[in-house]
Amino acid sequence: LQESVQKAKEDFEKISDTIKQEFERFDLNRVRDFRNNFLKYMESLLQTQEALIECWETFLPEAKSISA
Repeated sequence: LQESVQKAKEDFEKISDTIKQEFERFDLNRVRDFRNNFLKYMESLLQTQEALIECWETFLPEAKSISA
């Protein structure tokens, strides 16, 4: 019976270690994915703002002619 209990304890510890490793890997992947997605979002936002600047620069001469 003691051997069985000891074996179960060892199995439990192995499983616990595996689960801990998997959670660590999951957390690292989650952080990496969040960072990558955030960078993509910021790049997209930058492109949108650059396009908006171009639109305003195109409109600027017309706006100046109205006020003149």
